[in-house]
Amino acid sequence: MEALLKVKSNLGYSLFKIYLLNYILNYLLAMKLSRLAISDEGFVFDPETGNAYTVNETGLLVLKALREGKSPPEIAQALSEKYEISPGAALRDIEEFLEILRRYHLWEGKTDG
Repeated sequence: MEALLKVKSNLGYSLFKIYLLNYILNYLLAMKLSRLAISDEGFVFDPETGNAYTVNETGLLVLKALREGKSPPEIAQALSEKYEISPGAALRDIEEFLEILRRYHLWEGKTDG
């Protein structure tokens, strides 16, 4: 019985560590996204690098949702409702957009939802 309690305790501690690491990662990603100046017209400026970009309406929606801490699957659900496409198709588009952001060093998160 004591060994079982220890396993449960270790499992709880491991889950806490995973939660904490996930929280820290999300905080750092939000910091990176928060430095961007994003206009309602889709103009994106990175003051750290001086680079400027433009995104379409969908890209703007994704960036704003990421800043709010939403996950790619959550964003995909919102896009599927707004544009009447399947959540799977929306998620694939989001993952492709996140890869582009990663290439420009604007995103460091996972692209697999």
